[in-house]
Amino acid sequence: MRKIYLISLLLAFFSQINAGFNAGVARKVITPDTPVWLSGYASRNKPSTEILHDLWAKALVIEEKENIRIIIVTIDIIGLSHELSENVANQGATAMFLAGCGADQNPYPRRSVELAMQHGKALADAVQKVLSGEFIPVRPPVRTYFTTVDLEFSPYDPDQFKEEMLGDNRYRLYRARFILEALDKGYDVGTLSYPVQAVRFNNDFTLLALSSEVVVDYSLKTKNRYPDENLFVAGYSTEVQCYIPSARVLKEGGYEPETSMIYYGLPGPFAGDVEEKVFSTIDKVMKKIGAKSKH
Repeated sequence: MRKIYLISLLLAFFSQINAGFNAGVARKVITPDTPVWLSGYASRNKPSTEILHDLWAKALVIEEKENIRIIIVTIDIIGLSHELSENVANQGATAMFLAGCGADQNPYPRRSVELAMQHGKALADAVQKVLSGEFIPVRPPVRTYFTTVDLEFSPYDPDQFKEEMLGDNRYRLYRARFILEALDKGYDVGTLSYPVQAVRFNNDFTLLALSSEVVVDYSLKTKNRYPDENLFVAGYSTEVQCYIPSARVLKEGGYEPETSMIYYGLPGPFAGDVEEKVFSTIDKVMKKIGAKSKH
C-alpha cells in the first residue's frame, strides 16, 4: 500500500494506510496554455503571460469494502518545490494540497514572486520537519456524511440593482444584470445552498470539508467543540460560491462579508444567523459520523 500525505498551508497530516484499505493516487498536469484569463483579483486587466510552475489535479481513492469508496480530488493552488516533491515521491507518496479556513488571512509581506517563493520555502520547511516525525495509522471503519443548508442573505430591494444598472461601476453593473435576469426568470436569489461534508477514519482522523472561502473562526471553533477529534477543517471544498463570514467578520464589515459579494454576483451580505446555521449543520454532520462534541 502507498502512504498518503495531505498537505495544507500550515499543517501536514501523515497517515499510513493499513491492511483494512485499498488506496490509489493519480495526478495530471492541468496548466492551461498562455495567455489565459485568471479568476480572482477583479482588478486584473490582462491575461497571464508566463508560467512559473505547473498546476496539478490529483485524485486519491480509498476503498474499505467494495461498496465503500472515498474519492478526494485536489487542485494545487500553491507550487511545491522540486526538492519537496522528490522527497515525498521517494517515500512512495503523492503530495496533495488542502486549503484550510484562512479566507480572512493573508501572508505578509506579499505581492511579489520573490515573497511568494519565500512563503513557499517556509511551508516546505514545515513539511520536511513533519516528514521526519511519527506517522499516525489510519484504520477502518470509515464513516461519511454530506448535507446542505440554506443560508439567507440580508433583505434587499430589487430596485437597488436597477439603480446600479445606471451607474459607471462595471462590477456593480455585472452583478445587477445577473441578479435582475435571475429574478425575471423566477429564481430565488435570497438564499445560498451551502454544502457541508465529512469523512472519519475510526477514531484516528476526521476531515471536515466546508464549501467556499471560509474564515478562520470556523476552524478554531470547530476544533474547540470537538477537542477529542484529530481534526482538519478544510475550506474551498466542493465549490467556491463566496466568502462565508463568521458573526465576528460579519459585524466587522469590509471586504469579505460585504464588498466581495459584488464580484461574486450575490445580492449582499448574509443574514446575522449565518454562523449559527453553519455550526448547526457542522454539528449534524459530525454527529452522523460518530464524533462527539464537548457540549
